[in-house]
Amino acid sequence: MGCINLEGIALIIGEIDSGKTTLTTYLLNKHVTNGLSTCVVDADIGQSSIGPPGVIGLSCVGLPTPTLEDLHMMSGYFVGCNSPSQCPGRFISGVSAMVREAFSRTPGLVLIDMPGWVGDGGVELIRNVADAVGADYVISIGTDVRLRSGVKVINVSRPKYVRARSKDERRLLRNQALRRYLGDKLINMNVELGRIMGNSVIECIINNCGHYVIDDVPEVARQGGVVKIPSRLFSNIFVGLSRRGFLAGFGIIKEFNLKEGVANAVVTTDYFDEVVMGKLRVDPGRIEEVEPFPLL
Repeated sequence: MGCINLEGIALIIGEIDSGKTTLTTYLLNKHVTNGLSTCVVDADIGQSSIGPPGVIGLSCVGLPTPTLEDLHMMSGYFVGCNSPSQCPGRFISGVSAMVREAFSRTPGLVLIDMPGWVGDGGVELIRNVADAVGADYVISIGTDVRLRSGVKVINVSRPKYVRARSKDERRLLRNQALRRYLGDKLINMNVELGRIMGNSVIECIINNCGHYVIDDVPEVARQGGVVKIPSRLFSNIFVGLSRRGFLAGFGIIKEFNLKEGVANAVVTTDYFDEVVMGKLRVDPGRIEEVEPFPLL
């Protein structure tokens, strides 16, 4: 990689713990040192460096950085799940939105740090993202991928000193990121249910559509045409706060009060128009991820 200079849009792909973020950091530092303004789109939503879990973060810099965690999240897109396999459409929309935002800052290079999903549909996702953003390069760490003509694939070796992390280590890092972005000054407030969107199942329950209901069942259960959702999961929903289409902050919906038409939440700011839900759930006391909302 030392002799290759990039311009345009480059996706960095590879398996989990293959060194994608290490390589992204190296490429960022190499190009800004050579005077090229560079943006990073952190699309590794299960192990985010720029932003909390479930968020695609953007940072544009002109100076080297030791780690991506040191970068300021200039903009973000709330996806609300830890894997693009759970929300591929929203994931592609988010990457595309952050690339557009990056180019509004006129960089010479946009690096997209992709998730570690490269099998069982992951290659198709890579192709779809490459097409959606008009990628010029795909830099692959040990992954064989064929793309449309016009996209240059650069195969590289796994970076040295990259160590595989256990599930517990990755969970610890996600919780640390949640605490970093949720902070310790959360505001309690009630949010009108009409301002909440993004999870079709919860929206159905809120609007009493009849297809999904909350019940004291241990697991998701189907009865005729109705799906029963365990009541324990209808709380502590991690959310993004949007103002005029831009991510303004984060929060946790602690509980829904359907009778009064509000949700009790803790938020990082009260300056927002809409609340965007996903499937992630976070304990508001410990600021730790808990069992996610079921995939239906």
